[in-house]
Amino acid sequence: MDPELYNAAIFGSSDLCEKLTEDGSNIYLGQVTSQNNTILHVAAKSGQRKLAEDVLYSNSSLLYETNTKGNTALHIAARLGHLEMVRLIVNKSKEQDLEADRSLLRMSNLKGDTALHEAVRNDHYEVAILIIDEDRDLTCFVNNVGESPLFLAVDRGFYKVALHILETAPKCSYVGRNGMNALHAAVIRTHKSKQFKSTEKKTPSLWKKIPYIDKYINLSLKFPLSRYELNITGADFVGNVLKKCPSSMLEADDFGWIPLHYAAHLGNVEVVELFLEINHSSITYVNDNNGMSALHIAAKEGHVNVMRSIVTKCPDTCESLDDRDRTALHVAVESGKKNAVKFLLRTLAFQDLINEQDKEGNTPLHLAAFQGHSKILEILARDPRVDKGAQNKAGMTTIDIVQSSKQLRELEILKTLSMAALEITGALPSLEQKVIRDAAEAKAFIDTNQLDEFEEHDKGKSKLFEASEFYAADKYQEDGPESNSQGYKPLDITNMSSINLIVSSIIAAVTFAAAFTMPGGYNEQGIAVSSEKKAFKMFLLFDSLAFGCSAASMFVHFLVAAWPKRLGFIYPIYCVTILTELSLVGLALAFVHGALAVFPQNSGLADMATNSVLLSFSIPIIYFFLKITYSIYYLFKAHGIPSKRAWCRRV
Repeated sequence: MDPELYNAAIFGSSDLCEKLTEDGSNIYLGQVTSQNNTILHVAAKSGQRKLAEDVLYSNSSLLYETNTKGNTALHIAARLGHLEMVRLIVNKSKEQDLEADRSLLRMSNLKGDTALHEAVRNDHYEVAILIIDEDRDLTCFVNNVGESPLFLAVDRGFYKVALHILETAPKCSYVGRNGMNALHAAVIRTHKSKQFKSTEKKTPSLWKKIPYIDKYINLSLKFPLSRYELNITGADFVGNVLKKCPSSMLEADDFGWIPLHYAAHLGNVEVVELFLEINHSSITYVNDNNGMSALHIAAKEGHVNVMRSIVTKCPDTCESLDDRDRTALHVAVESGKKNAVKFLLRTLAFQDLINEQDKEGNTPLHLAAFQGHSKILEILARDPRVDKGAQNKAGMTTIDIVQSSKQLRELEILKTLSMAALEITGALPSLEQKVIRDAAEAKAFIDTNQLDEFEEHDKGKSKLFEASEFYAADKYQEDGPESNSQGYKPLDITNMSSINLIVSSIIAAVTFAAAFTMPGGYNEQGIAVSSEKKAFKMFLLFDSLAFGCSAASMFVHFLVAAWPKRLGFIYPIYCVTILTELSLVGLALAFVHGALAVFPQNSGLADMATNSVLLSFSIPIIYFFLKITYSIYYLFKAHGIPSKRAWCRRV
């Protein structure tokens, strides 16, 4: 297309309009761009209605011309929301459709989109209403990826358009991409959407109670409102979709999830109860591709209210097993959902399923040990109905798993707590694992020169050891602590305790000496010269704190040395570390206040000493905490601690 003609068309030049009505206008009408756009396409792009009228007056066949993407001028006008242009083209097409024996409104581009798809996808409400009123059967058309106009409207959150389709179209398609339908999209998109009336009772903000402050905030900050204010709840909208498309409730997407599964995953109790009210006899027993029912999914996310609704309506759904023969309790334990575990333990229909074993022979108690969930492990261990001596197919009891788990080696505190909870309730290791551990301890004392001989002598026992000792780590954990991507190694607690003892001793000696060599010296009566100053009193306070904490740290060290087996090793290490850190902080603050007590306030020396200490003390600490936060994140990541699978990845 000639550049001057293109510019004239895009800006609606009056000279071009005059030339189009004259003879020889075909010179202009026959030109196209590199994308095969005609002058009508260009006019539709810019919304030049007058130019489009003149073009159609001269050559109405341009209505049906398509560009390289299969778009007509109507597609472009609908996509950009040019209402008057769409109205002009639609009215003109009424005259031409009979002659051309085709329907412009039903023409689709290379993606299978009609003009209605384009209007709905871009939320041009008035354009969509105009097209639907002209041909309501357009709501049945589906594009190449399987999206109907209703699905597009719901998926994009354009609920006003969706409601118009539901109310006016006698029949409409509700299918969507990836096997989903409009009801799937409605359940997902309406959850916590701000476009609907909320059913939650929210406490008003403090300024809401003061009218003139509330008015000032709204006017000055101009809080954005949602585009459409709908006087219905999200559950009401889902009900409207369900009423229009009742069969969609049992249709599963490519992941095997029906709408109830998404509602259970999101914790939307109102929608779950809506589905159960309509069809609870079979819907709760539908499983996804992994064999998980809605109860499994709700248990995995810890949505107790949803679980309660499902169990109340269908108590026998507690017996549902997934493809790994896991109950909902297995899933809740594995996901670390403590409240869900407590609910299932209280549920009467679940009483005989507490010790159910999966395909690997693991009970929920086994899984709690494998995952390192110490709180859940304690809950299960204290329940008298839980079988603490149950063995899985590897011949391991829960105590065996806790003792042999690589995952708990760096998290020693969890291992200690877990063992304590199990031993209190009388749990015992299996006889086979007792033999294995004894063999492992004996093996550790053998000289490396005799290792080959020992392995030949006890080859069978060694294989048994390897098969069980590393069972938990190899099967339930991707990377062990000794071979993870970050290169972490177990802490050398012996070296740490030795360093801590030395530091505590030095701090105790320094603070003890500082208490009797007071800042500023003594007067003739032997009283500290600066005793009346506030800074001196603070110096004495922090010096005493540093001395007390360091002395307590030393005391705990010697106490543990006297009774190492009874007191345990991990707790004193944490205890003395905290005490030493407090004494270091107290020592630094004592120095600062001692300087303030001695130097004159106007000399600047006190400020210089204070700032130097605070900066030299705080900057390394801040760096250390940032570094350790970063390291802890990757430590837990390396241990494979599970995270929530976002439902949006399924869409």
